[in-house]
Amino acid sequence: MAAGKTAQKARLNDLLHVLGEETRSEDTLFSGIATDSRRLQPGDLFIARDRAISYINDAVRAGAAGVLVDTTSISEPDICAVPLARVRDLDRKLGVICAWYFQEPANKLQITAVTGTNGKSSVSYLLAKALSAVNMPCGLIGTLGYGPVTQLKPATHTTPEPLALQEILADFCDQGIRQVVMEVSSHGIDQHRIVGLRFELVVFTNLSRDHLDYHGSFDHYAETKKKLFTDYPLKYAVINLDDPFGRDLFEGLPETINKTGYTFDRELYDSMDKQRLVLAGVSDLSIESMCISIKSPWSDVTFNSRLIGQYNAQNLVACFISLCLLGYPASDSLQRLSQSQAIPGRLEKYGRKGRPQLVIDYAHTPDALRQVLQTLKQVCKQKLYCVFGCGGDRDQGKREMMGQVADQFADCIIVTSDNPRYEEPSAIIDDIITGIRKRENLIIEPDRARAIARAIADAKAGDIILVAGKGHETYQEVAGERHHFSDSEIVKELLEVKA
Repeated sequence: MAAGKTAQKARLNDLLHVLGEETRSEDTLFSGIATDSRRLQPGDLFIARDRAISYINDAVRAGAAGVLVDTTSISEPDICAVPLARVRDLDRKLGVICAWYFQEPANKLQITAVTGTNGKSSVSYLLAKALSAVNMPCGLIGTLGYGPVTQLKPATHTTPEPLALQEILADFCDQGIRQVVMEVSSHGIDQHRIVGLRFELVVFTNLSRDHLDYHGSFDHYAETKKKLFTDYPLKYAVINLDDPFGRDLFEGLPETINKTGYTFDRELYDSMDKQRLVLAGVSDLSIESMCISIKSPWSDVTFNSRLIGQYNAQNLVACFISLCLLGYPASDSLQRLSQSQAIPGRLEKYGRKGRPQLVIDYAHTPDALRQVLQTLKQVCKQKLYCVFGCGGDRDQGKREMMGQVADQFADCIIVTSDNPRYEEPSAIIDDIITGIRKRENLIIEPDRARAIARAIADAKAGDIILVAGKGHETYQEVAGERHHFSDSEIVKELLEVKA
């Protein structure tokens, strides 16, 4: 996103005053903010974070009106020819700086945040769709993209960097949007991308192994997620109590937060305060639909959904509670959710009469893959195929675990490439197959398109083929380059050929 898109003038000393820093005798006006010298526009304030210090001269030559650096970064007073100011803990304050420049857009919006290992995109998308009025869609920010939920643009991060995030929020305000749902990732929390935001409501979906290549340990990952509930202003919290971390989080939140937990466990429900609890159940599960029952402080309801699986039931229940807390009547909330369509790349179904059922899903963690395969196993009449790989340059420890999950539930496994990045696909595949014992059911095909084609060629009517890992993505990242690749395009093309 281009830096300084909204060309409003601001004074450096006014910003320094807001940050509690000493003002300068030499003030300057700036008309935008840039954190990348290559994207800087003349008149921008250049914020030199970390390695960007070495690009200060480039920024000045490009027309920077001033420069901000961290107090620990440099000591030379005359490092550049434009006003330079030092800010304590600059990285943490970047969100505050950008929010101030864009005139605090978050204060004009009702923002719902969704966090958790799995389910963030589904809950965010379903909730944004449900919140959208006929003439004013809800804003969405997350893995599926950003913008009005009906007109999403591709996203490079689940939770954008502070400058991009505040600019997106400002654009929402300009468009008259007042409701926003955003995914908040552990990276986004740990890297202070959401500093400067306040939340009307925060949803916690679940916590399982992911991103340990970044966090180093599961404990650090969990503590990072917890900060969203403890370090930021919020009014309502919606928490999955069937998750052990969720139960601890629920019990530890202060009384100042209006919290509601949801569970599918009757025994747990009976042991807790019903005023802040929702009990749900699933019945009549098929490949086409399921029935969800909800017992809540607002109303006891039952509805059918074309989304299937226990995890989708959890997602829909979280959305139901969120809508009720945001002021929507239970009957209205129910009507909106019962109309929910398939989420892009999430248990997205393709098929035709007399052919195998194809399912595309973003599942790229052991827990997500387990949940999808468990659901499909319940409704599969014949063989269950699983086509998947693992991303390169990411948590290597989960590869064997994903192999074990596939080995447990799938009748036939085709291991292929995901986004290998800078790793050799064969090395990633070797890691995965260490978890697979039933080698007679294993096929290795590094070419993802060929792997999908092999599954379709082998499968029969009544079989289900899960293509997992990439979901909605329209690229495959190999050796630093993104090549166009879409699981759904491949599947649709192959089904036409075989029909």
